Amino acid sequence: MSRYRIVAMRGSTFIEEAKVFRVLAHPVRLEILSLLTTKRLGVNEISKKLHKRQPNISQHLMILKKVGLVFADKTGKRHIYQLDHRWIQMLKQISKFTK
Repeated sequence: MSRYRIVAMRGSTFIEEAKVFRVLAHPVRLEILSLLTTKRLGVNEISKKLHKRQPNISQHLMILKKVGLVFADKTGKRHIYQLDHRWIQMLKQISKFTK
């Protein structure tokens, strides 16, 4: 494999990571992720805990889901969100830098 190809592959990984960091740059999304580290929650539960309107929380959850930070299980009419555990370690490492 050529050196150029390895650099190109690493670059694409950095692009994906940069997308995640842009998503993490919003304080409401960080609050949502913080809640989801302890348990699975529905949109209404999250909106009550954060004192935000449900449509606003739904928008943020959609963005978090799009980059793969969270996923939802459908239970009847409700969507129950949880953190994708692959990201927990990364989020813990990031939080060390913010203290």
